[in-house]
Amino acid sequence: MANETSDENEKKALPEKKPEQQNVAKPNDKAGLPGQPIIIRSQYLKDLSFENPNAPHIYAQKGQPEIALSINIDANELDEKRFTVTLTIKCEASIEKHPQFIAELVYEAVIEMNENLDAKYYQPILMVEAPRFIFPFARNILANAASEGGFPPLFLQPIDFAALYRDKLKKTIDDASDNLTEN
Repeated sequence: MANETSDENEKKALPEKKPEQQNVAKPNDKAGLPGQPIIIRSQYLKDLSFENPNAPHIYAQKGQPEIALSINIDANELDEKRFTVTLTIKCEASIEKHPQFIAELVYEAVIEMNENLDAKYYQPILMVEAPRFIFPFARNILANAASEGGFPPLFLQPIDFAALYRDKLKKTIDDASDNLTEN
């Protein structure tokens, strides 16, 4: 019994620990978590086309297909803080110049900017970060479409959207400077 009292006294002698106050971010339906630059409000399949122009003869061909891939990113303003980001992926697979399949996907997302985010950051976020977030979903849809079309799933490698953005900026700057020198 003495041990119980001793243990109780030791417990009472220890200072009470107050719960540490943490800066817990609470979701805010308008702008998201503090520091979160964007919220993806929705994402959806806008258009999907899959063509198998040489079926059934294409299935008798042997060899590894050559795959031509083109990607386009576009952003449009819905209102001051909301935008649509459109990711268009076109894929053409062929063996010895005989088309196996042609797939085109248009995948979109509605992106809302954090109310505290400076507008100068919108363009890189819309052209780099938003496509980076939605690309895995688009890639999955294309893999399934190829599989349903009778081909092995099409597994696209990750895409460096920052490099695409830099290339597009460079082309825009080069075109502008060419126009200035022509005039």
